[in-house]
Amino acid sequence: MAGRHQGTLREATTGDMRWTIMAVALNMSAGIKLALLPTPRDCAVSPGETCKITLNSARTRALLSENECIGQLLEPVASPVVPVLKVTSLRLHGADPPFAEVTCVGRSRMLRRWTTNDATSCADVEPLYDSVDSEDEAWAASLAVRMRYQACRELVARLDNGDERAYAARDSTRVHDVVMTLFEQPVDELMRERCANACVAMQNTSSCQLMLHSLADEALLQLLSHSLSHVLPPSERAASIVCEDTCERLRRVEDVLIEHEKMLAAVLALEGV
Repeated sequence: MAGRHQGTLREATTGDMRWTIMAVALNMSAGIKLALLPTPRDCAVSPGETCKITLNSARTRALLSENECIGQLLEPVASPVVPVLKVTSLRLHGADPPFAEVTCVGRSRMLRRWTTNDATSCADVEPLYDSVDSEDEAWAASLAVRMRYQACRELVARLDNGDERAYAARDSTRVHDVVMTLFEQPVDELMRERCANACVAMQNTSSCQLMLHSLADEALLQLLSHSLSHVLPPSERAASIVCEDTCERLRRVEDVLIEHEKMLAAVLALEGV
């Protein structure tokens, strides 16, 4: 079973990303320099995720230059692990307020941190990959997460009762309606999207920063665990991102999926669907 899923995962992440592996040969004994963007932990961006950052200050505008990579310093509890954000586009005119669109292309570990004369936080970093003590355990955890996620999708489909209008009628103030929006995409589609986001974002990137793209083919389980971390409460997402153990992240995702599944099943029973 695990082998079949492994094949599916590899099909979902091969192709355009293969070229990034050549970057491993680059010399990084001194680390790669990144400017750091202090960010509340609840706003952490996970690998492959794209979001918008409001340019609400001159300092933020100076940090977020198009096609540059920056480190997302998660506060108030600063971790040596920082998401690496690539600035893919800037909207300085015609948008109120102006914003930058960024994609998290991986994670890095800070080797050394300092502050420049103009009070900009910077760090020398190295790319970070998860540790996996047991490959069999990791694949078993990934299968369990996939099954729980699919079970939640099936409950959402029953609650919607096949009616496309049901989605538009969801009430954002009801917890179960918010939870239902977490399961709009099949897991493999979600992974392909995250993978493609990171791959496209790394275009027009300096050669040394290519090494910070840590979603290459060898990190499939890592990609799965990060792709499904969107089901976690915002307060837990930062801890998931800085976690360095794939199995631990998958187990936490499974725990939350179990709670979501119970809640959706209870709503289904109450509504008599």
